[in-house]
Amino acid sequence: MAVAMALSCIFSLIWSYKNHQKYVPFAPFFLMGGFLSLIVIQFLV
Repeated sequence: MAVAMALSCIFSLIWSYKNHQKYVPFAPFFLMGGFLSLIVIQFLV
């Protein structure tokens, strides 16, 4: 869960800096972070 939260925060920060947006919807980035954390955990274990 912590890995998903960290990845989603990083992705949303990159998105907001790239698109110069002040408010960013967090749900798509949380889903993407959760999916990628599942993949990363499978390779680490």
